Amino acid sequence: MFDYNLFDKINEKVYNDAVTLIEKEFPYYYKERELIDVDSTRIQVFSKDGKSVIKVFNDTNIGAVYINSEIDLSDYFS
Repeated sequence: MFDYNLFDKINEKVYNDAVTLIEKEFPYYYKERELIDVDSTRIQVFSKDGKSVIKVFNDTNIGAVYINSEIDLSDYFS
């Protein structure tokens, strides 16, 4: 599992930019319907072959924008 911390506060622009970049660079991944948690956390899941591969979070509870991924995204996020 790979983890990428993109921003240390919730930020719609950073979240949306990350989602857009993944859509562009991984067009063969399926973009699931965005999840919005009870605390307003937004989660965008990208899957391949029915398995969740990349999850982008705009997490209001933690207060950060981050990615959990089954694949290495270090060429796109550091």
